Amino acid sequence: MDGFKFVSKNEYLNIKNGINDLILFIQKEIKSSFTFSFQFSGPCQKNMVTINESKYIGYDFNVKFYINDNKLDANDVNKIITDAIKIYLKTNSNYELIDDSNGIRININDDNYLALKHTLDIDIYKKDNEELLYIKYKNNNYIWAKESIGNLSLDNKYDLLIECGLKDFIKYQYIKRRNREPNKKSIIIFEECIAAIYHEFYDNDRSFL
Repeated sequence: MDGFKFVSKNEYLNIKNGINDLILFIQKEIKSSFTFSFQFSGPCQKNMVTINESKYIGYDFNVKFYINDNKLDANDVNKIITDAIKIYLKTNSNYELIDDSNGIRININDDNYLALKHTLDIDIYKKDNEELLYIKYKNNNYIWAKESIGNLSLDNKYDLLIECGLKDFIKYQYIKRRNREPNKKSIIIFEECIAAIYHEFYDNDRSFL
């Protein structure tokens, strides 16, 4: 079958477990500098992981790191985490750190399907005076930038749409957009998809909502 298709949790669980191992290693490696919690986000959090076997595009995972020290410089945080990843990669050849100014991206080779590459995107956040900030690359430098979430967060919008019985519609729209823009990060497509559906069905006050 051409194009992207959804896969079951059992199909991607082994790769996700490997990502958990990587993150636990990072936490232990950098604990003398700072600590952080993490959360899978976007499509993988909602069990909407996809694959495109005809184009050898594997699963796409998104993880948010929430660091527990709001005084650290963004360049230092990014370097400490990246250095820890590089140490892990020395003994784990299936992982490859990709130069990506939009965040930390890792390619993951699949032992069962060597032509297939999965991806992991890591975004780093902190809270400062109740504001959520994330690390952004700007003018050859990493800075803390304010997260813009609007009146309702992405998760809140998603939950409202699910409560209105739109889960299948969300999946249909998401996979259509995924196939239309195969090279765009899945988390961005997911965010755009939820925002568009929320605007169409909620902001426009459709009768069944």
